[in-house]
Amino acid sequence: MIKHKLIFVLLIICFLITFTLAYGQDQAESIFNQLGIYVHGFIDLKAGARIAKDAYKQNASLLESRFQLDLSRIGDIAALQIRADFLYDDIPKETGPDLEDGTAFFDLRETNIFFSPFDLMDIKIGRQILNNF
Repeated sequence: MIKHKLIFVLLIICFLITFTLAYGQDQAESIFNQLGIYVHGFIDLKAGARIAKDAYKQNASLLESRFQLDLSRIGDIAALQIRADFLYDDIPKETGPDLEDGTAFFDLRETNIFFSPFDLMDIKIGRQILNNF
């Protein structure tokens, strides 16, 4: 678990350095801006505690950190998108990491390429999030 904490902290530091380089100075451009890559991300921290004492359970019911990184590049012919979550949960689980329910350290949410071969046709290939309404 210590290795996962260290990796998570390093990823947050890398994101903050990239953010600082991209927006902190007027003349300097980050490597992402030079390559035409749009960088977006957020950090989500969740914590919960039990109100009543329980001899069989911990006081903390939730202690989770999530760092989502979204990279996209829109070119003349196609657009590329990669979105991934880096997770850390300090509350031990009965089961191991599972990518299907989002309890793994790394979760690749989306990675796809989008292009329009014709004016009336759009094609999106790759892993994508689809919602039914």
